[in-house]
Amino acid sequence: SKDEYFKNLCERYSGANLYMSNSYNMKKNELTYNISPKLIEKATKDPKVAQNLERLLNQIPSLKEYIGNHKYTLGGSEVKSVSVVIDENGGLSCTSEIEPKKSKNTSNTKDSSKTSEEEKLRIKRMKERKERNLKLSKEHKIYSDIAANIDMSFLDRFDTNI
Repeated sequence: SKDEYFKNLCERYSGANLYMSNSYNMKKNELTYNISPKLIEKATKDPKVAQNLERLLNQIPSLKEYIGNHKYTLGGSEVKSVSVVIDENGGLSCTSEIEPKKSKNTSNTKDSSKTSEEEKLRIKRMKERKERNLKLSKEHKIYSDIAANIDMSFLDRFDTNI
């Protein structure tokens, strides 16, 4: 059953925070993986889907290492939590929680208004970056879906004597 299969995955990948969910469940200071219940159901019925899911889950150690190496943004903010969603088609998307760089507080009001304007600009840039990443993620998913559905059997029929 779907629940037994997921329980088995949780046991095999005990070092990972696995959830059966379509949303971005997050744990503070952790990397979480949310697997679509529909994908789990497909994996119980189709060995190819199960194999693809296993391939994705086997990337957990390298993703943890990558995030550990890139814990700080260029602006000095710290990446606190990352949540990965594996959708019903096996596509990946993720989101992260970033803690802003701690700034030194000054008693001068001019400096604090300047800081707040810088903060507003930083937030605006973060939103733009998040929207751009979401757009790129959607485009990547479309291309991944196209690539997954291309019939590569034409290479088997290709005549090398031409």
